[in-house]
Amino acid sequence: MVLALPPRGYANLTVRTETRERLERLMQEKNLANLNDTVAYLLETHQRYEKLEQRLDRLEERLQAVEQRLEELEALQRKTLLAVLRLVEELTGGGEEGPESPAGEAEGMAK
Repeated sequence: MVLALPPRGYANLTVRTETRERLERLMQEKNLANLNDTVAYLLETHQRYEKLEQRLDRLEERLQAVEQRLEELEALQRKTLLAVLRLVEELTGGGEEGPESPAGEAEGMAK
């Protein structure tokens, strides 16, 4: 029995027939020269995907922090509005605070 050794710098790789057919379709689709180039293309694509996934995770964390800060700012804005309306009522001699007063309306919005 004679074993055919691959050329120097190459190695044999055994895959299922279905996998080889998929690789060949991809090779044709991407106009690659051979199966080695196809496997290299897949590895490079996977590496880019991993980098993008890491960047996406970092962006998601940043977005969550921004959303939290926005909620804090909105709550602060509601409190500030309420304080301003109460001050205006005090300065203008506004009537009793009730649900129909500007401060009462602002309190309802702040909840």
